Amino acid sequence: MAAVRDRPRHRRHRCARFPCRRLAGRPGAQRLVLTSRRGPAAPGADALVADLAARGARATVVACDVADRNALAAVLEAIPAAHPLTAVVHAAGIVDDGIVDAMTPQRLSSVLSAKTMGAAHLDALTEGMDLDAFVLFSSLAGMLGNPGQANYAAANAYLDSLAEQRRARGLAATSIAWGPWAEAGMADEQVAATGGHRAGVGALDPELALIALGQAVDHRDCVVAVADIDWAALAPGLTAVRPVPLLEHLMGAPGVEAGAVTPETGRDTGPARATALRAELAAAAGPEGEQIVLDLVLEETALVLRHGSAGEIDAERPFRFLGFTSLAAVELRNALSAATGLTLPVSLIFDHPTPAAVAEFLSAGLAPEPAPPGTGSILAELDRLESTLAAQLLEGDEAEALATRLESILSRLQVPHQENSKVAENADSKLEEASVDDLLRSSRASSESPDPTQQKVPGERQPKE
Repeated sequence: MAAVRDRPRHRRHRCARFPCRRLAGRPGAQRLVLTSRRGPAAPGADALVADLAARGARATVVACDVADRNALAAVLEAIPAAHPLTAVVHAAGIVDDGIVDAMTPQRLSSVLSAKTMGAAHLDALTEGMDLDAFVLFSSLAGMLGNPGQANYAAANAYLDSLAEQRRARGLAATSIAWGPWAEAGMADEQVAATGGHRAGVGALDPELALIALGQAVDHRDCVVAVADIDWAALAPGLTAVRPVPLLEHLMGAPGVEAGAVTPETGRDTGPARATALRAELAAAAGPEGEQIVLDLVLEETALVLRHGSAGEIDAERPFRFLGFTSLAAVELRNALSAATGLTLPVSLIFDHPTPAAVAEFLSAGLAPEPAPPGTGSILAELDRLESTLAAQLLEGDEAEALATRLESILSRLQVPHQENSKVAENADSKLEEASVDDLLRSSRASSESPDPTQQKVPGERQPKE
């Protein structure tokens, strides 16, 4: 930890053994207070204390549930005045994933309590102390969201907001939204908690992560994300079914819209993939196109289930027998939405319970709309042009010349439509500007105009009134 004074300092850690070991060697971190629900009885606690001692730090392990305000207050009061508390690191957290329909008050409470209640109590109980650092271990899930982690995302978003509130009160605060860590004992939980299984999210080197931690505190950053992310690979899956405002500026960055090839699959993951798929289907005959879509479904299913190849998936076997959970169902839906460009329902595999049934549903959605009479050959030429452009990357003068040509063609097609639109707009404008009296006069004039069926005919006797 950086930005510290030359006096002893205490830190509180929870489920963060690697950071304890790494930070124990830093100046000012010679005295540590570590809390967990089981305290000294927690597996590996004695070994951790011995390891920290070898690094020059004296650690005291205390049994305390930080969500219990009274218990936490007792721990803080027990810190000797000779070695006052000067920094806090709140790294508590548990994961209990599930889709929204399966989320219960108990599942929300258990996840929220560990992070939010502990952080809130630490904030309130240390408000009058002159802390050098108040560090909150947040998660990328709170910034970007993650399927099945509504409770966990909310808990971490609270930590980020708390850091902002503390800064507004003039207090030290740094919330770090971590990506998954690549370290035994932490990786499994971190990957689950941050969606590290998704394409585009790599595991952080712990040493680099802790360097980033020190820099964030040194620079007095308030809320910062630290993660190993390939945006070109991650963004399509995140934005396939809903907009993500945080990524809007990244989606416009060079290389993102065009997609990227992930090392895991060797395939494009961006919007260009959906365009290429449609071009491939447009050039394929009926059964051939259906097989292309089925292969896509089997490949994505194999990736979600972590199988070696699509050949391991039986197209006619129901998803529930393939080992799908509700979270896997959401992941497959998102992957297929990104691959096809279609907006797919969350209930996709429940409404279409086998890979073959999903492929049939996707084929119907990907089928080109029937062309109006007389336009078939023109639209076919446009399909070929679109396919050609998708396979090439035009730049500079060539791209500008093509854009100008296409705009000229489009403007000629729009002229008749625009003229008709102007006539309609003028009529609408006159109607909107008319007053009530104008409308009444118009209606009276229409009712008093001669009825052609009642016109006098020469030589015909008219009935008396």
